[in-house]
Amino acid sequence: MRVFIALVLLLAGVYALEKMAWSWPVTKAETAGLPTRALSVFSEQQQLSVEVYAAQQSALGRTVSRFLQPLLAQSSEISVEYIDPEANPALLRDNGVRMHGEIILRQDGKKRHLTNLSYEDLTNLLQSLNTDEDKWLVFLEGFDSRLVGSLENSGLSSALVELQKRGYPVARAVLSPGAIIPDNVKALILPAPRQTLDAESLSWLQQQLQKGVNIWWLQEPELINQQPQLDLMFDVQSPVSIEENPLILKSYPQHALNQAFDQPIQLTQAMSFETSAKPLWQTQQQQILAATQTFDNSRLLVTGDADFISNQFFYLAANQSMMFRIVDWLLGYDDRFRWVPETQDGTQIQLSRLEILTMAGLMLVLLPLMYLAMAIFRWLANRRKTS
Repeated sequence: MRVFIALVLLLAGVYALEKMAWSWPVTKAETAGLPTRALSVFSEQQQLSVEVYAAQQSALGRTVSRFLQPLLAQSSEISVEYIDPEANPALLRDNGVRMHGEIILRQDGKKRHLTNLSYEDLTNLLQSLNTDEDKWLVFLEGFDSRLVGSLENSGLSSALVELQKRGYPVARAVLSPGAIIPDNVKALILPAPRQTLDAESLSWLQQQLQKGVNIWWLQEPELINQQPQLDLMFDVQSPVSIEENPLILKSYPQHALNQAFDQPIQLTQAMSFETSAKPLWQTQQQQILAATQTFDNSRLLVTGDADFISNQFFYLAANQSMMFRIVDWLLGYDDRFRWVPETQDGTQIQLSRLEILTMAGLMLVLLPLMYLAMAIFRWLANRRKTS
């Protein structure tokens, strides 16, 4: 009985702390750690409407409210509306909202979705709202490539939807030598074609490259012998090795795409290869998994894994964030904000593998055994009393 009362009091205390957390004083300025350029973008916002899909008095709503304070402090022409997802399911569906706490930014008939409480993402989305540039990204299907609109695990529909929600002009087309690409198309994506491209298609790709159109080739380990001409075009030589098991990358070589990026991405069956191009991803053994080339007016990128932006893996780790960085680089948005988020001292715990195993042993083995021993001891004591 005493244990039950103690548990009830503990839960009541946690609930009370959660409810009173909003009233605790903030010890540092809301704008601390934000670059001057970001604050400048905040202050330039006019007639900006912010929709927060969370109940205002909920824990999530209060978290979003604190997150928005630096933006609201810099501009008086911003309106914020909190929408309770539970009470407005139709609005979530009509606006393509996927998660509670999602934010929609609206300005001059344009809208952007913010799904991560990151000032870097917020600043870049505001910057994209303020530009009239119309750079298109096109997925080139055909030759038995990944199906961009497919909802299956291997499809790329999640990536397509998230790009559209962020306001990127994106389209799908069939890879054909006779296709005419509009002048506002800045980047093409080859989603792992399985059939060997014919000479006419390769010549067409070369023509687009010469016109200043950037190209991203999503390669797969099982397709290493399917595209010998693309290997030459992207400077991909014979593969060094193939990682059969999922691979998590936590550190990256120096590259504009990797600036201030310290989050892990998850690959599966990734292929490392030899190249003279600039490495983008590397294994711990310094084997190259992705590389880029930059010419006078065009850019090339090849990644030794296509699954990391597939429906099955897109929302894992920071795969989504890495894809947005790649797309910005392909579209020439080199002015996007890249910085390491500021963290409070003492809020992160770095544990080694041995420490993690030790903690797991304590929580999953030793603690249950201790409670079991206490129960047996109490049972034996009660038995002696009754006898």
